[in-house]
Amino acid sequence: MTGEVKEPGRTLPRALIWSMLLIIVLYASANVAYFYVLSPAAVASVSPSSSVGLEVLGRVFGARAEGVATALLLLSIVATLHVTILTNSRITYALAKDGVFFPWLAGLSRGTSVPARAIVVGSLLAAILILLANFDVLSDLQIFSVWIFYALTGGAVFLLRRNEPDASRPYRTLGYPVVPLVFVAAAVWLLVEAFVGAPVRSLIGLAIIIAALPVYSLFQRRLQAHSE
Repeated sequence: MTGEVKEPGRTLPRALIWSMLLIIVLYASANVAYFYVLSPAAVASVSPSSSVGLEVLGRVFGARAEGVATALLLLSIVATLHVTILTNSRITYALAKDGVFFPWLAGLSRGTSVPARAIVVGSLLAAILILLANFDVLSDLQIFSVWIFYALTGGAVFLLRRNEPDASRPYRTLGYPVVPLVFVAAAVWLLVEAFVGAPVRSLIGLAIIIAALPVYSLFQRRLQAHSE
C-alpha cells in the first residue's frame, strides 16, 4: 500500500489510527442503536436465519427494510472490494518485484503506476473461486488464512527490532512491545476460534498455504542463482 500514497511514513499511521477509531465508534454506535430499538430479550431471540441488524431495519423502515438492507450490503461490498483489490494487488506486485513471484506481475500501468497486471490476474482468480465454492466456504478459508499472516506480521515486529535495531524506519510501533504483543495474542485467539468454528475449512486454508511454500522456495532459489 505504500506505493499508493505520498509520504507513507506519515500518512499510513495517521490513516490507520483514525480509521480504527472511526470503526470503533461506528460499531459501538450500531450496537447502541440495536439495543435502543430492541430489548435484550428480543436480541437474544433473533432467528438464526435472520440477524439483529435486519430486525432493527424492519422495525425502523417497515416495508422498505429489504431495500435499505440491500443498499447497505452493496455499499459494504463495494468498499470491501476496493480495499481488497488495492492491498492484494500491491502484495502480488511486491512479491514479483522482489523476485519471489512471476516477474511479469511486477508491471505497472504507464499512466497511473497502478499494478494493472496483478489486479487483472487477482480478479480472474477471484472469479474462478466464486464459481468453485459458495461465499460461506470462501469466507471461512480466507479468515483463517489471512489471520495467520496477521499474526506472523505482528511477530515480525519483534524479530526486526532484535535483528535490525538500528535500521532506518519511517514509523516505529507505538507502545512497543505491549501493542504488538496484544495484537499477536488477539490474532492467535481469533485463529483458535476460527478453527473451532470450522475445523475442516481451516485445515484446507492451512494446506493451501503449506502447498505454496515449495513454490516460494523455487522462486527463492532462482533469485539466488541469478544473483551469484
